Amino acid sequence: MKKTHKKIFGLFGLALVVAVTVFAAFLPGPETKATTDSVVDNLSVRVVGATPSINISGITPGSEVVSGSQEINITYENIDKLIATITYTDADGNVHEQSLMNGIPPVDYIAGVSDVSINLLTGEYSYSYQYLDPDTGEIKTYTDSGTLTNRGYGEYVLSFSGEGAEGTTVEKKVNFTFLPVTANVTQDGDNVTINLDYDKDSTGGSQIGGIEIYVYDDTGKLMDPFPVTVIPPDDSFTFNPKDYGYASGTYTVSVQAYDTNGTKLYKPYITTFDYQTGEVTPTPNTGGVMGDLNISKTDYIITGLIIFSIVGISGAVFISKHDKKVGNRRR
Repeated sequence: MKKTHKKIFGLFGLALVVAVTVFAAFLPGPETKATTDSVVDNLSVRVVGATPSINISGITPGSEVVSGSQEINITYENIDKLIATITYTDADGNVHEQSLMNGIPPVDYIAGVSDVSINLLTGEYSYSYQYLDPDTGEIKTYTDSGTLTNRGYGEYVLSFSGEGAEGTTVEKKVNFTFLPVTANVTQDGDNVTINLDYDKDSTGGSQIGGIEIYVYDDTGKLMDPFPVTVIPPDDSFTFNPKDYGYASGTYTVSVQAYDTNGTKLYKPYITTFDYQTGEVTPTPNTGGVMGDLNISKTDYIITGLIIFSIVGISGAVFISKHDKKVGNRRR
C-alpha cells in the first residue's frame, strides 16, 4: 500500500513540473523597442602616484654667479600645482619676496618640465611648464612672463613647491649669490696671481669700469704694491711677494668693482690665500749607525741581516748533526 502511494505522489510531482514548464514556454516575451537615440559613457581612469617630486637644475646651490642671465630647469610629478617664489636680499640686508608662478593652470599631477629664464639686472623673467588639459586630456605647455620688482647684486633664493594627491607638500629651494666680480688666488713658484671673474658682456649701469685689489696680512696691514686697479678686459694681476718682503702665512684679498662712473657695485669680494716662501724643510738626522741611510735602505739591510742569521744558524745546526752521525758510524 505504501509503495502504491509513493508511485502516485511521484507521478503527480512529475506532471506538475511538466505543466509549469509548458506554462512558462507560452508566456509572452518582453517587448523590444527600437530607437535611434543612444547614450555612451566614456570613463577615463588615470593613475596618480602617491609621492610628489620636484627637482631643480641649472644653478648649483650656494654658488656665486657673475652673469645676470640665469636659466633654471625644474622637473616635477604627482603635484596638483607648481608654485614658485623668489627671495632677494640686497646689499643693505633688505629682504624682498615675489611670486613667479601661482600654479594656474594646474599641472594636474603629470610628469612635466618647467623652464625659467631670469635677468637679475633688468628684472625681466619668463617661464613655461607642462600641464594636462582637462578638456582634451592632452599635455600642453603654458608660458608667461613678468618683471621683478626688486633685483640686482645680492643673495637669492628660488623656491618651487607643490601638493600631492594625499595632501603631502614638497618644496625644493636653490640659493645663490649674484656678484659683480669674484676672485681666486694661485701660486706658481715665487709668483702669486689674483684671478678675477666678471661679466665682460654686461652693459649699461652694470658695466664694470675698474676693479681695485687690496691685500692685507693677518694683522690687517695693507701690503705692497696694493691697492692695484685692473681695467677691463684685463682679468688678473701677478706679483712676486718676495720683492715686497712677504713672510709665509695667510693673506686676505679684498676686491671691489666699480661701474664706469666710479660708483661701487655691491660689497667687496673677500677671499684668502696661504703664501709659502718656497724654502725646503731639511730631513731630520735620526742618528745611530744608520744615520746616513734613509728608511727604505735601512729596512732592506735589517731584512737581509735577519735572513742571513737564519741561514747561518740553520747551516751550523745541520753541520753539527752531520758530524755526530759520522762519528757514531766510525765507532
